[in-house]
Amino acid sequence: MLKSYRQTAVLWLSLLFFITAVQAEVKVFEPSFPAFNAQSYQQRSFKTERIGTAHFKNNVQIPVEGIAILNPLNDIPKYYRTYKPCTDQQPCRYDFTLPAQSIGHFKIVIFPNIGAILAPVSWQVIEADMGPSGVASALLMSPDRKEAIEIYNSSACMGCGMPYASLYFPEVLKESVENEFGGYVDQHKYLNIVRANPHKVLFSFKNPAYPAKSHGIALYSDNEITNYQNITVHLLPEHQAQARTVLNFFPFKNQFNFLK
Repeated sequence: MLKSYRQTAVLWLSLLFFITAVQAEVKVFEPSFPAFNAQSYQQRSFKTERIGTAHFKNNVQIPVEGIAILNPLNDIPKYYRTYKPCTDQQPCRYDFTLPAQSIGHFKIVIFPNIGAILAPVSWQVIEADMGPSGVASALLMSPDRKEAIEIYNSSACMGCGMPYASLYFPEVLKESVENEFGGYVDQHKYLNIVRANPHKVLFSFKNPAYPAKSHGIALYSDNEITNYQNITVHLLPEHQAQARTVLNFFPFKNQFNFLK
């Protein structure tokens, strides 16, 4: 299901003009692992730029990369960036405690309209997209393509966020269907969900075709800045401990858009 974020999310806004003619569909959640498309990756239009070093409050330092995408709003400038180089005058500081053993194993990657993501240092950005409405998605994968991190941000597009949010926040399903956006249900009970607060869910699921559980965080709030964000981490059994570090950093960087 998360794979569908990258394929359909940036098209949702234009589809809303036509969706009223179609009966809202409630789909059944099925676990999936993102497929790697070698041809699409070779033809990628985004750029990965090394922009400096991130400093954490316990003196841990790790590299920072910025992702520049083709400008979805104008032709000039050609690339759209939401970051600046880390310098002595403008250092990249995070008031977050990163375990000392993270040195040499993690990096920060900054995506348009997603923000900073913590990822294993050897991983590559496979996809990075943002539409004119601000809907953004990204995919990172390990060099062997057996592990992945998926991120999605619906921005202020209600029809882009509500269907996906309905899977983790069941109270959203009724409104999403009434507005003809559709939704998702966990009919086969794949998901384990812990409600951290009204706007934050911790989840995990076991994909029968994947050797370990996937873990993630979903954030939802019907405000005017962004209404839905999701990160899902797929790690092999020997790397499962890294999921906690990656996920702990995600809400730290993104919770400012959501009510506590």
